[in-house]
Amino acid sequence: MKFLSELLDLNKITAKTALLVLIISGCLLFLPSSSLSKLQIAEFKKDFGKYFGFAFLASAAFLIVAILNWLQAKISIFFRKRKQAARILSAFNKLDFKEVAVLREFFINGQQSLDMPIDDPVVAGMLNKGLLYQLSAMGQMSVEGLMMPIAMHDLLGGSLKPESLGLPLTEPSETVKNEIIDSRPHWAKSIARRKFNSWY
Repeated sequence: MKFLSELLDLNKITAKTALLVLIISGCLLFLPSSSLSKLQIAEFKKDFGKYFGFAFLASAAFLIVAILNWLQAKISIFFRKRKQAARILSAFNKLDFKEVAVLREFFINGQQSLDMPIDDPVVAGMLNKGLLYQLSAMGQMSVEGLMMPIAMHDLLGGSLKPESLGLPLTEPSETVKNEIIDSRPHWAKSIARRKFNSWY
């Protein structure tokens, strides 16, 4: 009885197992007797044939439920991603100048990801909005704060251009340079002072 209860434990049955049972029980149910005789399983059907119908229906039902659950999960993920994309695009269209300055840092440094202080209010807010995401749980403390590897959301990283953030495509004038430098986040200025970082 213990073996039977373990065998019928739905938590231990996989879709592959159910499919195998469905195919085997279906063959034993629907193949003609001549084919069963050639396969040397006609006697097996006589001895255990009363279980084949149940096995066929149970495995078919299990697979149908598994497929419906898979479809439900995929549909849920699709709508969740679409909702997230709409929220991120809405947040992007409402960026304030401090948030624009944070996004500029990716282009100024020419990197897909940067160490940023997650305890900075602007960075923390952009993380909450989904504009940025944290790449790792491992970071380090510095004078600028708790530095963590941060990247832009894929929706932004794949389509955002420097000019859309007010960065010049050609060598800027001294006035433009000073405006960009002055608008950089305080933590970025602090990091730049500690290492070489182009004219920015």
